[in-house]
Amino acid sequence: MVFKWEEQTFDWFINASGYTGYDKGMAKLLLPYLDGCRTLCDIGCGMAFADFEMAPHFDEITCVDISPNVIENVNKRIAEQNITNIKTICSDGLLLPDDSKWDAVISLFHGDVDLVGLRYLSYARKKIIFVVHNNEYGTTGPKKYRLRKCWDVNHTVEWLESEGLKYTFKKEELEFGQPHRNKEEAYAYFKAFTKDAPEEEMREYVDSILIETGREDFPYYTQKTRHFGIFALDVQELCN
Repeated sequence: MVFKWEEQTFDWFINASGYTGYDKGMAKLLLPYLDGCRTLCDIGCGMAFADFEMAPHFDEITCVDISPNVIENVNKRIAEQNITNIKTICSDGLLLPDDSKWDAVISLFHGDVDLVGLRYLSYARKKIIFVVHNNEYGTTGPKKYRLRKCWDVNHTVEWLESEGLKYTFKKEELEFGQPHRNKEEAYAYFKAFTKDAPEEEMREYVDSILIETGREDFPYYTQKTRHFGIFALDVQELCN
């Protein structure tokens, strides 16, 4: 992504999650895969909204991210909501101690499977879940300026097959559009999620897709359906 984790970015994600219910939906999709697991690690957690939704189902959740700003934000919300079973680690997911172990590990739209796959797998006692984009490029902004994603479904299948790892796979989709307080905020959002798009062209594009909501808090909305795949691996089965 072009954007940096800062206050404006946090605000966008908070607004999108609350408006669309995306993270509630993601938690609902993930929980059946994690049945029987009491400890969970989310590597590359970002704002960890899905982890907050899943917290009542676990004894402990560990949120790992390399960004100090992200971890500070997550810690702030932990304190505000008086949550006692979520903790954080500010670290590259590849550099966790070798003896790090959780019942389950999840990686949502993060990293490149060729680089992180086996390392992340080593942290899991029972289950590991990779959630990846359906396509290589995103769907935000004019097509020629869209960003390449970390890894996609086809790439993940190729890697799993090459490693001889058994897995289950299911395609899913959730609405994850963006509400906007005004048009200028909408332009800034799309500029952050695209690469080198000319200002005039970007504004014309955004104007063409803005939906008027009739709401006072968010009078505009841009719709986006996130298409993705969920790969689940049973670590105990792999070890047999």
